[in-house]
Amino acid sequence: MLKRIRPLLVLWEKVIVKVNRWEYIPGSVVKLLYAVPHRYQGAKLRLADDTVIEQGDIVVEIHIDNLKMKGIESKPELILSLFQQELQALALAIDCEDKFKESKAIHGTTVLYSLAAKKGFTIIQLEAGVKKRLLKIWGNLYRTVFHQKRVKFNKHYRNPRMCWLSKSQLLKYS
Repeated sequence: MLKRIRPLLVLWEKVIVKVNRWEYIPGSVVKLLYAVPHRYQGAKLRLADDTVIEQGDIVVEIHIDNLKMKGIESKPELILSLFQQELQALALAIDCEDKFKESKAIHGTTVLYSLAAKKGFTIIQLEAGVKKRLLKIWGNLYRTVFHQKRVKFNKHYRNPRMCWLSKSQLLKYS
C-alpha cells in the first residue's frame, strides 16, 4: 500500500511548492530548506533570547524539502550537518537579500524539533486542535512512507512543534 501512496505524496509535494511559490534559500548549496518571508499573524511570542515577536513583524517560515529527506531521515548526524549549512546560507541571505533583511526571526513546524533544539531554536508546543492533528498526521505520513526502514503505523506518532530562532541568533551562523 505504501508504494501506491508514495507517488501521490511526491506529486502533492511538488504542487504545494509550486502553488505557494516556495524558493530555496538564496545561495544554498544543499537546497534542503525553502524560506518564505511573511507577516506574523499569531499571538505575541517571547523567544529564548528575549526577542519578542508580535503581529505584523516580518518573519521567515522555513519548510523542509520532504523529497530530499527521503534518504537521510535515519541519519541524524547528516541532517544536523546539512541543517547547519542551511542556517549559514539563511544567515547570509537575511544579512544581504532585500526580501529577508527586515526579518525578525525564522520559524517552522516539524516533528524533527529535537534537531532544531540542538541548533538553539526555541521549541513551542502547538495548541491542541485540528491544525495540530493534521500536521501530526502529515509529518508522520511522510516519515512512514519515505523512511528507508519499515516503520510501523502506531498511535505513538511524533507530535509536531513550532521552532523559532531570532535573527540575532541566526546571524551567529554566518
